[in-house]
Amino acid sequence: MGFFSKPAFGLDISDLSVEVMQLGEGRKIKSHNRVDIDFGVVENGKILKQEILSQSIEKAIKGAKPKPPQGDRVVASLPDSQLFTSVFQISYPADEKDFESRLLDQARQNIPLDLDGLFMDYCVFYPGTEKQQVLFVAAPKEIVNNYFKTLVAVGLKPIAFDMESGCLGRCLLKKDFIDKSVMIVDIGARTSIISVFKSAGPCFSMNIPVAGNEFTKKISQSLNVEFSQAEKLKIKLGIAGKDDQQGVGDIIKKEMRAIIDEIKQAKEYYAQRLDIDLKKILLVGGSSAMKGLPQYLQEQLGIDVAVGNTKERPMYTAYGLALRGLAKDPRIDGINLLPQQ
Repeated sequence: MGFFSKPAFGLDISDLSVEVMQLGEGRKIKSHNRVDIDFGVVENGKILKQEILSQSIEKAIKGAKPKPPQGDRVVASLPDSQLFTSVFQISYPADEKDFESRLLDQARQNIPLDLDGLFMDYCVFYPGTEKQQVLFVAAPKEIVNNYFKTLVAVGLKPIAFDMESGCLGRCLLKKDFIDKSVMIVDIGARTSIISVFKSAGPCFSMNIPVAGNEFTKKISQSLNVEFSQAEKLKIKLGIAGKDDQQGVGDIIKKEMRAIIDEIKQAKEYYAQRLDIDLKKILLVGGSSAMKGLPQYLQEQLGIDVAVGNTKERPMYTAYGLALRGLAKDPRIDGINLLPQQ
C-alpha cells in the first residue's frame, strides 16, 4: 500500500445517512455498512448536530460487515452543494507562483466569497498544451473544519476530503469511458448533482435542489394523496408506466424540466468553451430507477442515456472514496480540500 500498511477506508456523510466502506485486494469489498440518520442532523451538507452525527459514524463503523474497517485513516467526501467549482483556461508559465497568482485572480472573479474564508485545491488537465484547463474547487473553511472536528472526535484521522462528484466518477467510469466525455446525473432524494468527466477526471459539477422528494411532493399535491402514497405511485408508474390514468408521468416530466434545462446549458457551455463533446449520460441515485426515465431523457437531449451500473459497486460514493483509499498516497490522488499539515 505504498506509504501505508493498511488502506484508508471511505466515509460518505449525506443528509440522510452515513456509509463506510473499505476495499482489499482486487478492489473487493472488505468492510461496509450504512446507517440512516434523522432529519436535521445534517442539512444541505451542513452539520447541525455534531454529537448525534458522531454517534452515527461510530455505529456505522462498529456495525460494518463482515468486520469493522481496519485502521483509523479515512477518506471522506464533502457535499457538492457546499463547494464552488470552476474551470479556467490558464497557460502554465515557468514561474509556478505566477501561475497560482493568476489562478486566484480568476477565482476572485468567479466566486462570490472572500477567498480567505475558503480552502482551495486545483487540478490541471493537459498541462503544457494548448488545451490546458484548470479545475478549481473551493469549500468554506467552516464547513471543512466542522467535518474535520466531527471525524477527529470519534478517533479518526482524515487524510483527504474529496468532491462527492469525483467519487462517482472514480466508481462508475472505469469501463464506460477512456477517450469519451461523460456526464453523470445523480438524482438523489433532496438534490441532483450534474457532473461532467473527461478521461483525465472531473471537470465540472453543479448541484440543483430538484430531486426525488420534490417529484413525490408534487404528485402528492396534484393528486391530493398522502406523501407515502405518492411515493408508491412514483415508483410504480414513473414516467412511462402503463395505465397511468392519474397523470403521474406528466407531473414528473414537468419537474424534470429544471434538470433537463441545466443539462442542456452545461452541455452547450462546455462544448463551446472547453471543446467537450458529451458522448453519454449515466443516471444514478434512487430516482434514476423511475420507469421510462432514460428513454425520456434520451429523446429530450439527443444523446445516449443509460442507468449507471451500481449493482456491482453498491454505496457508490463510499466505494469511490474507498478506491481512493487504495492509492499509493490518497492525499494527492485528486482534489483534496483538507489542508495538509
